[in-house]
Amino acid sequence: MIRKIVEDDRTSILRLLDDITIFTAEERVVAMELVDEALERGDRSGYLIYCSPAEGGEIDGYICFGPIAMTDGRYDLYWIAVHSHCMRNGLGTELMKHMERTVHRWKGKSIFIETSSTPNYRPARRLYDSLGYRIAARVPDFYREKDDKLIYTKKVSRQ
Repeated sequence: MIRKIVEDDRTSILRLLDDITIFTAEERVVAMELVDEALERGDRSGYLIYCSPAEGGEIDGYICFGPIAMTDGRYDLYWIAVHSHCMRNGLGTELMKHMERTVHRWKGKSIFIETSSTPNYRPARRLYDSLGYRIAARVPDFYREKDDKLIYTKKVSRQ
């Protein structure tokens, strides 16, 4: 089951982010700022967050995305995080497909994803590739030396 974020999810999402070792402390802070903004302002925040709750109230995974200002139906994927015990069981795919259906329902036309070229992000890139996202741009040494920014995109269609 995937549902919209609620206030009680905040602590569980923080624990989830802390358990994912590829995220830096700075990245976790930014992710939680988006969670707080979404909880405070709802859809008006521009951050749409959906969770996959586990038994006991924890969150197995979540996705955060939203419309890109000053565009016609373009959306950014900001965060997707899946607990390590749920890796390779399809939860990432389920969250991504939920995002695509939501974007389509809101008359969105395309989704954009920015990610790192480092080996740590290879599983995320494999997920994007498997779902039909394609690299539209590569910015060399963007995050740091030998860490390029990859920009993926996909047109949204009826699922």
